Amino acid sequence: MARSTREAKSCALERILGREMNMPDAQIDLEESDKEEHLSDIEEAELEVALSDASDGSSSSCSRPESPEPAAQAEAVGHRYVSPSGQAWSTNPPARCGQRPAGNILRLRPGITQFATARLHDEESAFKLLFDADMVDTIVVETNREATRVLGQAWLPTTRVEMYGYIGLCFLRGVFKGNMESIEELWSADCGRKIFAETMSLSRFKSLLRFLRFDNRETRAARLQRDKLAAVRLLLDGLVSNSQRSYVPSGAVTVDEQLFPYRGRCRYIQYMPMKPAKYGLKFWCLNDAANAYCWNLQMYVGREEDREVSLGEHVVLRLAEGLRGSGMGITVDNFFCSLSLARRLQRWNLTLLGSMRSHRREVPLQMRSCRNRQLHSTEFVYTEEDKIQLAAYKAKPNKLVLILSSQHSSPAVSAHPAQKPQVILDYNATKGGTDLMDQMTSCYSTKYKSRRWHVPVFCNLLNIAGLNSFLLHQTVFPNRFANAPHRRRLYLVALGRALTQPLRYQVEAGRNPPATVPVHGVQRGRCHMCGRSKDRKTRTRCTHCDRFCCAEHLQEICLACTGDMPE
Repeated sequence: MARSTREAKSCALERILGREMNMPDAQIDLEESDKEEHLSDIEEAELEVALSDASDGSSSSCSRPESPEPAAQAEAVGHRYVSPSGQAWSTNPPARCGQRPAGNILRLRPGITQFATARLHDEESAFKLLFDADMVDTIVVETNREATRVLGQAWLPTTRVEMYGYIGLCFLRGVFKGNMESIEELWSADCGRKIFAETMSLSRFKSLLRFLRFDNRETRAARLQRDKLAAVRLLLDGLVSNSQRSYVPSGAVTVDEQLFPYRGRCRYIQYMPMKPAKYGLKFWCLNDAANAYCWNLQMYVGREEDREVSLGEHVVLRLAEGLRGSGMGITVDNFFCSLSLARRLQRWNLTLLGSMRSHRREVPLQMRSCRNRQLHSTEFVYTEEDKIQLAAYKAKPNKLVLILSSQHSSPAVSAHPAQKPQVILDYNATKGGTDLMDQMTSCYSTKYKSRRWHVPVFCNLLNIAGLNSFLLHQTVFPNRFANAPHRRRLYLVALGRALTQPLRYQVEAGRNPPATVPVHGVQRGRCHMCGRSKDRKTRTRCTHCDRFCCAEHLQEICLACTGDMPE
């Protein structure tokens, strides 16, 4: 009886070792001492299964009738790889269960929110959802503060209506490719656009360009000690907050960088030789992979001292902070992708899909080489702890593509002749959200030349607000510009006209009555609009009410506009 049990254990050991070495049972020839030594290393559960299988057959023979092929045996047991970092990988896919993982379950309804739907009526309201009145009032206050500091009482204060008109002219300038020509040509009577001269004068537009500010210059030095983006922080945070409040991304989002062209003198200039512009300001963007809607945005200003992880991981975690627990999938490129990031996102009920650099220490050595691999073949491995998938696809004879995914759990391969795995097909479908946004915004860009680096930041925010508002408008009014080949261009033209219309009405109304033509006399008096507290004296009177009015509250119009031009 003991002899038969010993022979059964030996046969079971030979079959197990035969599966691990991918060889038939007949080719296994071990010494008796080797069999005894390996018996202690076999797991008890696997050994019991093997012994039960052996008891069904003959005790005098180790061969089983109709034994499976060696390849099938190797696939059943699988291989175990260990990376240089000590991470263990297995070729065995995770066991299927009836319940879907929590990271693949969407908990938010994608699309435009009820808050935005109730307030969106036309092109102007769509843009003002994102670039609201508080942001414009900040620009108005700080622009007036800077202009008054330089010009004093000679500056005519700007208003919210005029600033919206200025933004509308910026959009029209980008649509008409006016950033490729001088400003004088846009106001020219021969080759210019009529709407520019109807909205404001050329000198007034240049003055707004000169004094455009977004924060208080006097307190900026103190705020720069804790925030390097103090000059544009209010606008940047305002646009991000309004964009997140108006729209919920679809199931897949993209995180990538955007380089906004700029070659001025700035400490934040980045050089990226693979980008068309080469030099510019770098922005980290989180975009909807379906329509390139920019949901979150940050500007790169150098290394942060409080950062504890790699830069790529730090950027993704900060951009995806508002999506925690939503069950969405994040697609990144090889700069951001890492195994530690995938595990951190799993704790937030988010999944990661990204291309992987082969030299990362968590990648096993067996997955890095193209040798001994068939063209268009794919090898899948999984982490032993949380079953994160790593796929190695041989796309070309000397090119191996590595894809890391916490979304996929099965080694599915398409029936296409290229035999691409499903993880690569999903990556190609969701990786271009930020690149699409960059392409669309650069087509009708509001950018213009300036020596101050925060002006290009303002232009980029306008471009993103214009794109996001277009996507919101198309969601609510899908039939608007439906048959037009350039829908976004027509939308920006309509938006520019809508933003400039109130200012054009004011200018047209001011041209008819000659009520604001200044009359200079000898007698001096106190301005009736400043009040007694300022006690501001002036010699200028209003021709309509005949009261004294200082230069701050006086609008000067030439005789040609008032109709008093002599014949």
